[in-house]
Amino acid sequence: MISNIECLVTACKELNISYSFLDKNKNCVAVGTEPFSFFINASNPLNDESVAVLIKDKEFAYNALKDIVRMPETRAYFDPAHDEYGLYKTFNSHKETAEDILKSFALPIMIKRNKGARSVHVFRADTQEEIQKAITTVFDQKNKDYDYVALAQTYIPSKTEYRVIVLDRKIAVSYTHLRAHETKANLVCRL
Repeated sequence: MISNIECLVTACKELNISYSFLDKNKNCVAVGTEPFSFFINASNPLNDESVAVLIKDKEFAYNALKDIVRMPETRAYFDPAHDEYGLYKTFNSHKETAEDILKSFALPIMIKRNKGARSVHVFRADTQEEIQKAITTVFDQKNKDYDYVALAQTYIPSKTEYRVIVLDRKIAVSYTHLRAHETKANLVCRL
């Protein structure tokens, strides 16, 4: 069971709300009575479709929230080898893209794919060569995790990463995100 589902189950127990697991790994939960609300992995029924798309697209989310929430400076780069949507191309090669990133940001820098999760194709780059390698990896059209938009972000060192669920403009649930080497979730449910 992943941390956010574990926290959801804790909240359901505390509030005496019925729930049932729909899979053996306990990451798909039906909450309440018919019609059920389905919480599946990191997704939830609390957002409409447009908000869900906004949340999954890091560039859109950054542009929507940067003046409201403190966020690392972020710039999006379109894959110069992507044939569709050619009008979005700014650079003609991965090398030109990497050079612009180096010119626009101080090192170290974070390079990541625009869409995706679970730290797949997220790189900390300390040199121009590492920026180039990260861009080439994100823009590898033969890779199953390919994305035609890569993001460059200011690097912000952190000791703890928090996940927060907001409901009706209030924090409903918060918990610390576990790194691969950690073993126990530190869940804090605010109801």
